[in-house]
Formats: sequence, C-alpha cells, structure tokens
Amino acid sequence: MTSTLKFSFVVAKNVEQLSGFYISALGLPVKFRDGDKWCQLNAGRADVAVGNAAEAHPLVQGTVVVYQVDDLAAASQRVVAAGGSLLATRDMGSHGRVATCLDIEGNHFQLFASVPKDEA
Repeated sequence: MTSTLKFSFVVAKNVEQLSGFYISALGLPVKFRDGDKWCQLNAGRADVAVGNAAEAHPLVQGTVVVYQVDDLAAASQRVVAAGGSLLATRDMGSHGRVATCLDIEGNHFQLFASVPKDEA
C-alpha cells in the first residue's frame, strides 16, 4: 500500500488570523472553510488545514510543513511582511535551498527552492 500526503494540519489559537497569514504569506487559496473551526487551503498536490484545538487530537504537538517555492528570497520576504519570522536559510548545493520560518503563532514551516536547471 502506498500512502500520499492529503494535507498537513496546523492547530491554531485563532483560525481566521492564522489562515489569513498563510493566505497572505504563501498565496494559498481557500479550498474549504467551516466558520472559526477549520480552513483548508490549496497548496498544490496536498492541502494545508488550519483548525482550532477542538478539531485536533489532544496530543498534537506540531508539524513542519515544507512548501515548494520558485524564488526563496521573495517568498521569505512575503513571510516576514505578513508577520512571520525567517529563522535560517540553508544551501543544500545542487539539491536546492531551504528557509526555516515561523508563522504568527510560532509554528515552524519551511520554504524549499530547487536549483534552477540552468544553474545545476
């Protein structure tokens, strides 16, 4: 059996604010919203869901979600402009570069950019 990622789930103190952060910082369109309990965002092949604590198992501690971006510098700037933080950037040579970020509630996520084909 093969498993595929359906969506990543981030527990939010304020679903509206945190989903707004991801919409603004990463340009993710809303796929489905259930009031102040749940907001599912389209992130390409997999969705990202932002939900309140009532929607989560009590043992949820957090997850790092990695987003593919075309321009790491521009995406990092959008994160900061939306109120998030850029913690570190790492160059992985021919594999690409990754930026580790925090959203406005302190959840970690990463931005990944492949090396352009003409630079590989």
